[in-house]
Formats: sequence, structure tokens, C-alpha cells
Amino acid sequence: MGIYLPPIEISSARRVAGIRSGIRVPLERFTGIKSIRNVQADEFSFDLSCRAIESSLRHSSFRAEDIGLLIACNISKYDRKGFVFPIEPNTATCLRKAMGFENAFAFDINNACAGMFTGILVADCILHMTDIRAAMVVSGEFISHISDAAQREISSFTDPLLACLTLGDSGAAVVLARSGDKAIGFQSIDLSTLGVYSSLSRGSPAGEGDTGAVMVTNSKELLRVGSLEAARHFVKSIHKQGWSPDAIDHVIGHQVSVGSLDSCARQINSQLNGTKLDRQKVVNNLAHRGNTATTTHLVALNDRMQNGNIGPGDRVAFCMAASGLTVGTALYVLDDLPSRVRNNGPPTPKVAGYEKPAPMSGLVAPKAVSIASVTTTRSRPQVPLSTEQIALEAAEACLAQAPCCKQDIGMLLFIGVFKGGFLAEPSYAAILAGSLFSSSHSNAGDPVALAFDLQAGPNGFLMGCEILRTMFGRRQIRAGLVIAAEFDDNRLLDGYPTLGLAEIASAAVIMEPGKSGVQVSDCQFFTFDEYADSCRADLIACKTAHISLQVCQDYLANLSICLRRAIQMYLGRTGMKLAEFDEFYFPQISSEFLDAVALDLAIPRERVSDVTVEGRDLYTSSLPCILEASLLSGLAGSGKVCLCVTAGPGINIACAVLKG
Repeated sequence: MGIYLPPIEISSARRVAGIRSGIRVPLERFTGIKSIRNVQADEFSFDLSCRAIESSLRHSSFRAEDIGLLIACNISKYDRKGFVFPIEPNTATCLRKAMGFENAFAFDINNACAGMFTGILVADCILHMTDIRAAMVVSGEFISHISDAAQREISSFTDPLLACLTLGDSGAAVVLARSGDKAIGFQSIDLSTLGVYSSLSRGSPAGEGDTGAVMVTNSKELLRVGSLEAARHFVKSIHKQGWSPDAIDHVIGHQVSVGSLDSCARQINSQLNGTKLDRQKVVNNLAHRGNTATTTHLVALNDRMQNGNIGPGDRVAFCMAASGLTVGTALYVLDDLPSRVRNNGPPTPKVAGYEKPAPMSGLVAPKAVSIASVTTTRSRPQVPLSTEQIALEAAEACLAQAPCCKQDIGMLLFIGVFKGGFLAEPSYAAILAGSLFSSSHSNAGDPVALAFDLQAGPNGFLMGCEILRTMFGRRQIRAGLVIAAEFDDNRLLDGYPTLGLAEIASAAVIMEPGKSGVQVSDCQFFTFDEYADSCRADLIACKTAHISLQVCQDYLANLSICLRRAIQMYLGRTGMKLAEFDEFYFPQISSEFLDAVALDLAIPRERVSDVTVEGRDLYTSSLPCILEASLLSGLAGSGKVCLCVTAGPGINIACAVLKG
């Protein structure tokens, strides 16, 4: 594990003094926060991630080239002066290039403050169900700037912007591998999303004419339901794992305020029968850190290890409650990590053996997944009014056609990139889950799906299929729902060019291979770092928030070159030949692009599926649009074998085999 804390400290008193309206909120007394860490000049979210990665590798027996999976989980993407928040390529792709993770496939996860543990859960499944040896999960949160916009607007003691004053900056990274000892490491990790509460906290650019970003929070209600649902999940998890409250050495909750920690502890004890949790075990790390968002649990763990309060062999229970509402529990037994962190050194010989994967568990991931149903909104006559509107249309139609019921959906992934309103928190997946699934608490008889945003550009669909494949084996869920939607906010603004995107949505129910549907197998991912800057999209949160899109003149030509190289490598790895495929599914950028790809690969143009929309890139819905058309024309059950290739900025390319 590696933690980076910027050296500058800002006191709560100074933040309160900066409120323009002149009200003097007793912030320190309300929250227990005396000061927070603040980035230095020219230090941004990306830099915090890099520093944390460097620290984590110092404590690891793995090197950068050993990492096969890289997941970035930060909410804030503030990476350049002028309130520039990069969108494409994703953060993980940029970290991959900058930090030398040449063998890692990379993607971003957004799940509000539960992002790091969502990333750890996904990495756990991939590590146990594939031959990847080690994974890196990282987050850099430059969020202190949010208080600046809030200070301009706060007008009362109950203002929903007050929570912005509690936010501090940090970076955190963990290297993960399968444990050589089942008694060491994560004993369980589980998260659930209760989307009916997704409106209680929203993070987005400041209002029209303002600069920066703000977080609008119904703190009182979020505290109430967050504490209740997190406690329910916690008690259920420790009982399932056979941990008694007495056996837990430390409980690390989301470090929001003293009140939130106390409330969660009270709720836990009110639901425990018999032995109660000793309140002294609940870690309070707020005084000089504040709320550091996705990194809060690991920052608290690191501080306690550094000062000797957490040592080897200790049992730690992490308790999550994040906007969305996503709640979760992770139970962890430490090896000698505390000693390594305190000594700032590499593993001892005792731990060196962990770099070799232990034998896998008896669970086996399916070799393929089945696309059981797929729908799109490409035929809708109206101009979309929001991301949620078109996404829900596609999802509800897809679920209505699926050979399973809503209660079977164990995971909801939203893979759209350009989202209406530039919402950063909570995840769009949580908002959609709130509309699609009605369960309002985690004690309901049916399990509650985990929902999160997956950002892998146009490769999101195949990346989602691969994640779900490992989930089916490791988590034993029955089905997953993958939703994509693109929305061009520039269309609503005067003086800004549109993005050339087809504003449609798609949804697909993914299940284990069965008798129906189309099977997806042999997903592989390729990154061409030399073209990482050839196509960039940034959110500019300054005055009128808008998207800046910069595309090199030869981007499509380079994309075609990379497609050919990726396909050649893919065929070499799978032992297949182009002549063995009946159809070809390529990025639906334009008919002219498909003409060029077919010519370059010397394949018949009529075997290349073309569902393009003139002048509009289908982007994250490219493959779902092809599949919807193919399924309607009889692909399922046909026995046809198709080569599927998706591609996006980075340049990142994904290849897979589809069988009808």
C-alpha cells in the first residue's frame, strides 16, 4: 500500500473565514476536523495518483511490469490548470503510460467514495479467475478546490454546500495479489447499491457563470440512511463470515464527521444480538485529514499503521457508505504490511512468496458469457433530454426481453462516457439502479445489485463482459446489466462545437452461456501508448462548463493501423485466421472508416457489419447496435463466428470472438 499526503495544511477555521456571506459555522466542533491537506501549486489529481503508486511499489515485491491490471477509481479528475477535467482517454490509460505499466490493461471505475473498494472487489474477481499475477488499484483526489466555489455560495447553517468545506486531498494505491495463506488478506468483500437514495448527494460543475465544482449534499438524510444501511450490511457480513465483534480489532468507516462515525457505531450495536462492538475500536482519523473521498479508509489505515496502533495479525473491518447509496463491508487480516509501511521498505523474505499466485479456488469462471438480450434507442424520434432518459428507455426494454427477472441482476454497469450535466458523483449506474430496482434497503429478501460506472471508452462493452465473466465465477451472480448512453452537452450551448456523437443508449443483459443468445469469448485488450494524446476530450469547468475535443488530423489513419496490429496479435494468440470468421464487427465511426478497414485487412466489405449513422459516431453503443441488428436478422443460433473489434482513445483496442 502507498499513501501520498500533500504537505500543505489548511485549517477549518481558515475555511470558515473564507465564507463570503460572513456566517461562522462551528465546522471543527460539528465535524471533528481541525485541518485538511491541500495540494501544492501545480499538483493535481493525476500527480497524487502517481505519488501513491510510487509509494506502493516501494513496499511491494512486484515491479511495474508485473502488474497485469490497473484500475483508477478517483472521483475528481482535476488534472490541469483552468479547471480541466480529462474525460478521454481515461485516467488509468494515462497512468499506464506515465508509470510504465506496459503489461496492464486499464480502465476507470466511478462509484463515489466506494470507488477504491469497488476496484478492489473487481480486481479480486479478475485475479482469482484469470492468470494475471498482480493488480494495481489507485486513486488521487484533488478535491479541496470544491470548497472555493462553496465559500462563494454558502448562506446558512443548513446550506447543502457545507459538506464541501470538509474535503481534503490525498492519493492512495494498493498492489493486490492472491494470498499464499487463506488466513491472510481479504476474508470477504461485498458492496450493494441502494439507488433510491442517489439524489442525496450530487457532485458536478458549479452553476452557470461560476467556475469550478461543487458537491450538494442533504447531509442530515444521508447521515441517517447511510449509517442505517451501512450498519445493516456490516452486521450481516460479519455474521456470514463468522466474525464476532470481539474478534475485530479495528473498524474503519468512511471518515466524514464524528457524527457519522458515532451514528454508524450506534446502529451496529443496536442490530447486534449479544456481544456489542467496543466503540473504542472505531477509528477516527478526521482531525488532520478530513474527508478524502475514495481514499479515506486507506489513509486511515496507513496513519494507524504508521503510529503503531495497527500491527501484523490485526483484524480490520472496513465499513463503506458512499453517495449512490452504496454500502459495503470488507474484512481483512494483516500480514507484516504495517512493519513494511513503517520502515518504508520492501517485503521481508517471509512475504516474498506472495508474488507467486497461489492455486486458484475450486470456483471456475465460464469461458464465455452470453448476451441474452440487447436493445437500443437509435430509432427514437425525439432529441434526448438527458442521459437518464434514454438510458432508462433502453434498459427497461432490454429487461422486458431478457430470459431472467430483475432480481437476477447482480451487477449494473454504466459504460457511457459523455454524460449529461457532467455529473461526477454519484455514479450514473446508481441513479439508474434507483429507477430500475425498487428495493430500498439491504435487508430486503432479494440481493441488491452493485452498480458502478465503468469508463473504458468504446471498449466498455467488452470490458464489462470480461468483468462479468469473472464475477459469474467468483461472486456467483446470475446476470449483469450493461448500459451505455452518450449525451452531447455542447449541443445545448451557444458557441461550442458539437462532438459528433450519436445521442443514443443501449442496454444488454449478460448471463453465463446458455442455449440462447450470442456468446462472447476470448476477450483481449491492446494499448498503443504512442498515440495516447492523438484524441483528447476534456471537461472545462470554467464559467460555462463544456467539452473541449482535440483530435489529431491523422487520428483515424492511426486508428486503422492500430486495429490491424491488434488483430494480428489477437489472431496469433488465439490461433485463428481471418478466413474462419463469417462476419466482422468494427467501430461504427462511419461507413468510410469501415471501407478503409475492410480494404486494409483484405476482407470482403459485405461481411463487415454497417449500422452507422451518417455524421455520428455510435461510440459506446457501436457493438450493441450491431448486435441488436444481428439478433433481429437471426444471428443467435446460426452457428456463425464473428470477429468483434472495438477501439477508442488511448489508443485502446479490444478483440473478442462472438458465436451465434
